[in-house]
Amino acid sequence: MLPSLLAREIQNGLKHFLTTGFEPSDPLFAGVMQRFTQDEARWLKGPYIQVGLPFRTGTHGKTFFENFETEHPGHIHSFSHGPAPKTFNFQHLEDALASLTPLLKQSLAEGRKVCVIVPTKHDASAVQGSLKAEKLATTILGPDERDKPDSKSVRIATMHRAKGLEFDEVVLLMPRNWIEVRSGADNGQRLKYVALTRAKRVATVVQY
Repeated sequence: MLPSLLAREIQNGLKHFLTTGFEPSDPLFAGVMQRFTQDEARWLKGPYIQVGLPFRTGTHGKTFFENFETEHPGHIHSFSHGPAPKTFNFQHLEDALASLTPLLKQSLAEGRKVCVIVPTKHDASAVQGSLKAEKLATTILGPDERDKPDSKSVRIATMHRAKGLEFDEVVLLMPRNWIEVRSGADNGQRLKYVALTRAKRVATVVQY
């Protein structure tokens, strides 16, 4: 392939990647990546490509979440959906699981799409078993399970599986010392940040 044609193919591929992977779903920022990529002079520089994503830093800095500090200041589009998350603390996993039922029933009754996000697949199975015992319909979003927007069930996903997804409400269920005992505290903080920013309207942390 001619170098000029190859370069154009790479440019088109990057443009598609940016508009599909980084286009915000918030109506306030709708179309920002589409407009950004249309002005090629801003980010296509000769034989090199320079990408400066048009995101602005929020006013909360690293302390938007009440019980932990993020590694870097958050962007406005990450924190523009709703209030800061509430945190509930319990002594035991059984108590934390029992607290989910009334919380999730209220969310479903108010028509919100809700997902319980947990650290591991084992945790996801424990949540599903507890909710099924309370007659709540659940769906575990595994590697091959796509989210169905019209589903009325409670979604359950691991922190890794939740990447790139969005829900009206997120409930993050995790051990209180999970980040400290996990190898690589920075990575644990990033995963927690990713999980909580999957919420478009409401986020809740349930710790045990």
